[in-house]
Amino acid sequence: MIVGMLISLAGVVMIVIGSGKKMEFGIAALAGDLISLSAGALWALNTTLQKPIVARYPAAQVSLIMLTVGAIGLSLLAIPAALLLPWQGAGPTHYLAALMSGLLSIGAANVIWTYGVKFLGPGRTSLFSNLIPVLAFLISYFTLDEQVLPIHFIGAAVTVGGVWYARR
Repeated sequence: MIVGMLISLAGVVMIVIGSGKKMEFGIAALAGDLISLSAGALWALNTTLQKPIVARYPAAQVSLIMLTVGAIGLSLLAIPAALLLPWQGAGPTHYLAALMSGLLSIGAANVIWTYGVKFLGPGRTSLFSNLIPVLAFLISYFTLDEQVLPIHFIGAAVTVGGVWYARR
């Protein structure tokens, strides 16, 4: 499983390097890196701590509780920014996009993730997060007309191969 994880990580690195974005160093980049690293560590902790809970309770119930607590916390944090937002500029499509994002990418994805933790375990479920960059570059190609290079396809193949290998 560790070999598969390393293979899929190498594929993710190929996708990121293939973007052609310049690497940044310094305090601003460090702050963003620390935020990203902290988010990843907290998500790993969340995934690991779910295992004993989903063994006792239904996965959908665990997801609902997690999403409710998260929504309350994030809503409280968002109050200052929400007060400054020019709400009259937001049209119905903006509200629909926010609603669909919440229902699909947050709601449905968390339920599926929690079922994965319950039936596959935290380690094997976490492997599937390496597929996010693969989907991101494909979706950005079709929706944002992003340039796709051969390194992206090679990285995607290596990532999918690594996930497949680790799942065997």
